[in-house]
Amino acid sequence: MNLQEFVSNTVETLGGIVLPLEYALCQVLLPDKYADRFQGRTELTLAFDFEVAEENPDAEFVTFGSNILSEVIDIVKTSPESTIRYVSAERLELSSPEEKIKRMIDDKCSLELTSKAPVMGLWGLFVFHLHFMSDESFENIQEVWVNLLTGEVDDAIVTTNVFYETNRLYPYPYAATAGLDKAFEIAWRYVNNDAEKQAAKYTSPSKIKEELNRIENYYQELLLENQRRATRKGLSQERVEELESKSAALELEKTRQMQEMKDNLTPKARITLLQGITYHIPLMELKCLVSKRLEKAERVFYYEPLYKRLFEVPAAGR
Repeated sequence: MNLQEFVSNTVETLGGIVLPLEYALCQVLLPDKYADRFQGRTELTLAFDFEVAEENPDAEFVTFGSNILSEVIDIVKTSPESTIRYVSAERLELSSPEEKIKRMIDDKCSLELTSKAPVMGLWGLFVFHLHFMSDESFENIQEVWVNLLTGEVDDAIVTTNVFYETNRLYPYPYAATAGLDKAFEIAWRYVNNDAEKQAAKYTSPSKIKEELNRIENYYQELLLENQRRATRKGLSQERVEELESKSAALELEKTRQMQEMKDNLTPKARITLLQGITYHIPLMELKCLVSKRLEKAERVFYYEPLYKRLFEVPAAGR
């Protein structure tokens, strides 16, 4: 999710209006209750590209660290909105469903369509703010879609392609789904794992190695000097013990500083949930009797019309 999508989505969720003007430029009308956040203004022109902002001097440039984006993120953090959206579908029919399901699972099986019926499926959209902190910090916004029927992250859906209403559109029954708490756990694990991968891209092993070698060399010189002092003749037992204690302290301090350096040069993500949105999407439920060799089993498939795709919800224990 890019910044323009996030800001536009947030403004609409808060009850505002977004009017696209041209590439990376839009006008925003905010509810009056948020005027104090933006110097008493409820009408803003926002630019999401530096060159576009330069060409439109009345526009506010929105990027990480800008006042506008900081205020939008703070509004979401302090007054989170959990929103329900109902997706419209022009055509819910699937031609030759048996043939398409067979191609999807195994052309060699025998398949009988036993029933089909329109139902509603649920998807959870979770929008996270990731703030990576190290010697240099950076931020981004990441969305994660979770299919509550399959309990899996859905990478295919793009928010800008989903058209919705705020009132229920269809009287279809709902297919059995996992709870939103489970969907959130799935999304959190996904974004946390992805954050680790992103952090790795900004980690320089050569720089870490260079800094650790510098610390190692520095303390090695101190330890050698301390050992030379401890081997001098005529030292009292008390002095020898004192120097040995100092060597142990130097080793501990070296270990501490090396770990601290690793931590400083390895970005760590602070992850915050900004929005949770439930999308209600009409589906065609297709129940089939699938035979292969001597085995028969009822399997349930769903046709999702937005992206014209089939997916299966495995039976428990299969």
